Amino acid sequence: MEDTCRLSRAPLELHPEFSGEGRDLPAYFKEVVEYGRAQGRSGDLSLMMITIEGAPPLDKLLWCFLAANAPAVRQWDGFKALVTLQYPEIEPVEDILECFEEFQSCLEETCHNELSSVEALGDYLCIF
Repeated sequence: MEDTCRLSRAPLELHPEFSGEGRDLPAYFKEVVEYGRAQGRSGDLSLMMITIEGAPPLDKLLWCFLAANAPAVRQWDGFKALVTLQYPEIEPVEDILECFEEFQSCLEETCHNELSSVEALGDYLCIF
């Protein structure tokens, strides 16, 4: 009976490993999702844990720190976006790029304006 159980089990897939190179990150995220599905671990937290487990030691520490200190990053897509930002050689996520460009243009407009009153300062700060 024990032999029958062994034969019926699907072989375990190897845990995905991240090389530490930013250019490999998007493919690594895809491998993590595929591995998670194969293991029956497709929830956001499970995918984040699989991702962190397969990272090199320094990346693992950074990603754990990011996940622990950014409460907004409790979803897989948010975690991926935050990790991706740590690798400047990867093209930024479009949503983040749009926000950054908007922020940059606002800064350029306001850096030439003098703040002559508390009210002007308040208006300036409300933009952000």
